[in-house]
Amino acid sequence: MASRISDLRTNRKPAGAIEALEAQRLHLIADAMAADTAAKEAQAAGDAIYWPIFDVDRKNPSVKPDVSHLPPREILANLLEKDRQVTEILGRLAKVLEFTT
Repeated sequence: MASRISDLRTNRKPAGAIEALEAQRLHLIADAMAADTAAKEAQAAGDAIYWPIFDVDRKNPSVKPDVSHLPPREILANLLEKDRQVTEILGRLAKVLEFTT
């Protein structure tokens, strides 16, 4: 269409034909912009329906957070207690193995 308008201008066609084609071109551009806006709105509406249903990244809202921030002394005390328990279990296991061999 732009080439037709250019041809009309260079060939000195009647001004009415040029103005009519220019008006038609502007009308088509406006229609294309309106269609683009409508497509974007439809995409957004579809996404608003689709993503809440199929979003697998969502977290379970009823799960309590499992991270607790303890003071360093409590963490160390817990580790020492677990170490003591592991040592005790290993000692019992060693006795059982000595007994069976």
